Amino acid sequence: MSFSRHRSLRTAAVLVIALALGCGTRDDEQAALPTADRPPPASTTHAERRDPDVGRVDPEASEPLLDELGIAPTPEEEAAAEAMPGPLAPRAAPPRGCALQSEAPMRLLTAGGPPSIVALDDGAFLVAAYDQQALVVVRARPGALPEPIASIPIEGAPPREAAPGMARTGPQEVTLAFVDGRGRVLSATLDPTLPASAPSAHELASAGADPRFPPAVRAVGTRRAIAWTDGSATPMHLKLAVLESGRVVATHDVTPVAGGGAAPAFVDGVGDTMLLFLDPRVGISVAHRVVLGPDGAPSPTEVARPLNLAAEPPAIAAARSNVSGRTWLAYAAVGNLATRAVGLVDAAGTEMPSPLVPGVGYGDPLTIAAASSGRTVVFAAEAPTAAAREAPHEIRMRVVDERGAGDPMVIPGPATDPALARGDDALIAVAYRGGGAVMVQFARCAE
Repeated sequence: MSFSRHRSLRTAAVLVIALALGCGTRDDEQAALPTADRPPPASTTHAERRDPDVGRVDPEASEPLLDELGIAPTPEEEAAAEAMPGPLAPRAAPPRGCALQSEAPMRLLTAGGPPSIVALDDGAFLVAAYDQQALVVVRARPGALPEPIASIPIEGAPPREAAPGMARTGPQEVTLAFVDGRGRVLSATLDPTLPASAPSAHELASAGADPRFPPAVRAVGTRRAIAWTDGSATPMHLKLAVLESGRVVATHDVTPVAGGGAAPAFVDGVGDTMLLFLDPRVGISVAHRVVLGPDGAPSPTEVARPLNLAAEPPAIAAARSNVSGRTWLAYAAVGNLATRAVGLVDAAGTEMPSPLVPGVGYGDPLTIAAASSGRTVVFAAEAPTAAAREAPHEIRMRVVDERGAGDPMVIPGPATDPALARGDDALIAVAYRGGGAVMVQFARCAE
């Protein structure tokens, strides 16, 4: 038998076994585990077999088919097996709650910064994150290997504190907004239906962007709106660029008079295009809203509501019920005894906040994501597992309706920097960082 034919049979055997068993791993604590885009280092050890009802390829075990071929799988083949997720295990969401649909997370990148995610029409999702030198975009689909489809080089060291901005802005268009090592704000578009692309970046601002805050992106008719935090002066300012056909047609400073602006977030859900951001202050901060017109032009900045004890750095996420039209806002807060917490409020209300994440632990800032889901809103919030600063964080997903927040569904730690996207079939994808790697899980939530 020729070498090429021998190698082909071996590769086919490994892939058949992987597809038949539905491979996966939950080892979130190894930052450098292999994935489809990178072979493992020589020192990589194999994860132990998990629940026998959830099969996975165990390279240490004897496989008759591989023994017959007389050859072991290559590191590349082992990496592909490790990255392959198990099949979805359909579970009904509990009342006012969420249920994971995949036995194990899918590993997209072995190392990366906080991710962002959008849903596509074909049941797949796009996830974007900074790696060491570029902004990388990966397609993730339940039951399939992840597919890297774009990489945009970043000048200077890419920021690691916050995710890039990303939004689905057309049937065949996804718009990205990101910050480089010089503090520039750039944007790029790609066609998500293509297997691979090399999008070019266009400069929106030449300097000053604060890398701690992700830009916010939204389609407004035929135009695109991108908001970011300008940290070149004190207080910080909130800038908004309006693009058409990739060109900037207008730039606005929507910072309130005698105030500041940071942490922009477009409200997810149907209705007016609304941008929320914070004027962070010691004690009482203020959430502001700006409604964008059909041409992307901003209305005068208005006070949405005060927020008690917003954390530093500030972080918010907001989504609107598609039935009641009520907008829920979650924000990183300071809890009892200066602990890290996440508060939940009606963005147009006056009532006191309720705890989405009660104040328990100390340490790194908490991040939040939101998605509109029918009558309800779904939040994913980072949460400390204990009071100690070094305690790992986990992610808690909660459904919010007219009665408030339901019981949390937990993605075990270490898990940080969640991002949410809801597909057309009501499947919700949760991208996050686990042990330094970029992961994705799938869930269904009560609607």
